[in-house]
Amino acid sequence: MPRIGIVGDKDTIWPFGAFDVAVFAPEQPGAYLDALNRCVAGDFGMIFLTEDVYRDCPERVEELRLQPMPAVIILPGVSGSTGLAAEGITRAVRKALGTDII
Repeated sequence: MPRIGIVGDKDTIWPFGAFDVAVFAPEQPGAYLDALNRCVAGDFGMIFLTEDVYRDCPERVEELRLQPMPAVIILPGVSGSTGLAAEGITRAVRKALGTDII
């Protein structure tokens, strides 16, 4: 079974650790790229990211999305959604179905 990882701020992602998800929460702001690269190196099948991670390193996230593995899913953080997560879900559904049903 593929492993799952999550990268983001500690307040948002710490509960995921209770579900056997590998948690990557850097201490310094702006260190998301290093945490994301460590997660990718861990050979995870699915990686969840908070919107903050996407805003910090969009090029790397888009590069990962072009690969078949890992699946990259963006989630809103505890401070609220900026719309990036919803946009990503809409784009994934449009790609999978060939039409926008959301």
